[in-house]
Amino acid sequence: LKRNYVELKPFCNVVSVSTNTGSMPIEVTETGKLIAFDELTNLTESDISLAKVDWKIKSYGDITPLSRELLADENANIVGFINGRFAKKAVRSENAKIIEILKTATAKTGTGHKDIKTMLTKELDPAISAEAIIVTNQSGFDWLDKLEDKQGRPLLSDNLQNPTQKLFNGRRIVVLSDIELPSSAATKLDFYIGSLSEFIAFFDREGVEISRSDEAGFKQNAVYLRAIERFDVVKVDGSAMVKLTITPA
Repeated sequence: LKRNYVELKPFCNVVSVSTNTGSMPIEVTETGKLIAFDELTNLTESDISLAKVDWKIKSYGDITPLSRELLADENANIVGFINGRFAKKAVRSENAKIIEILKTATAKTGTGHKDIKTMLTKELDPAISAEAIIVTNQSGFDWLDKLEDKQGRPLLSDNLQNPTQKLFNGRRIVVLSDIELPSSAATKLDFYIGSLSEFIAFFDREGVEISRSDEAGFKQNAVYLRAIERFDVVKVDGSAMVKLTITPA
């Protein structure tokens, strides 16, 4: 059900954990190379620089009471409807936490689509740029989708693997609603460019748990449905994403 909505979680580095708190080692920027040596001579030792990312799992949930009489009489699969409602809330909760961190990306400004190209070719490491995505809202996508070259051809191309998706310079565009990802100002357009999997780690503990209790609502002759999700979202590599704010000329 969650796949019916625009999820940011699959673009992050999803790490399954079994404890509420902990840390994950990460390597800081590495520029070293292998060292040439002759046979039967000692190979020079090198150190590895490690940092760590801490997680602290938080619980998010929702509970819905349903009349037993409604469940007995209905033919419209009300339980399936409630599960879909839980799925929608789970996606919105995950996205909200991811967006909080997205907004901390290094801020850049520009006036046109060529600035997006500059982010991809100059501001991001080539390895990051190669797997970059572009996250924007409806307003940002609408502006991009209307751009044409001098021959009147659209700048965006179709994703041949999924015709419903658009590409800019071969990078996928992920579109959220203006409500979920509002622009920083009415006259500005925001684009988050880079590798979300390198930028954010999503620590997931046991996914979404949906349970049903026939006893909790005994006095009300009701059944309770409950959904609980436990996760934490942490920035890992701050250089893997940039926030480009464009003020169109």
